[in-house]
Amino acid sequence: MTDVEPSPEEILSRLVRYRDALGTDTVEPVRTATVTPLPAPVAPRPVAPRPVAVAPADPASRFTTDPSVHHAALNAVEATLFGQVLATIAGALGILLFERFATNVAVIAVAAMTAIGVAAASRRVPLSLWWTTGAVIGGMLGRWS
Repeated sequence: MTDVEPSPEEILSRLVRYRDALGTDTVEPVRTATVTPLPAPVAPRPVAPRPVAVAPADPASRFTTDPSVHHAALNAVEATLFGQVLATIAGALGILLFERFATNVAVIAVAAMTAIGVAAASRRVPLSLWWTTGAVIGGMLGRWS
């Protein structure tokens, strides 16, 4: 058995039979949309260029040669390093309090150091959180060592 494609006449006769089975003998013409011509293009009205506001140069630019300009990034690094030194001092002081004094006296002193740091932090004193962190860690190390 070989597959033979139907001839165009067979396809046409099958389509005619299908049309007859639908019961429509007339073919409706395809309706086309009415095309209205577009209006002629209008040239855009010329617009005067607006002046662009240029921000003044940042004086803290890293390309400046003025040594009196403070760099924000350098200040942040210096503050972080000084804060870590301050936390180390507070921690060492907390440990030394527990080494030199009785436990009750050292606990009171470390609690006072921590309270001073929290009070300073509530008033937004710079580096006060470093002091508080160092005092708490030093107190814990001194108490449980």
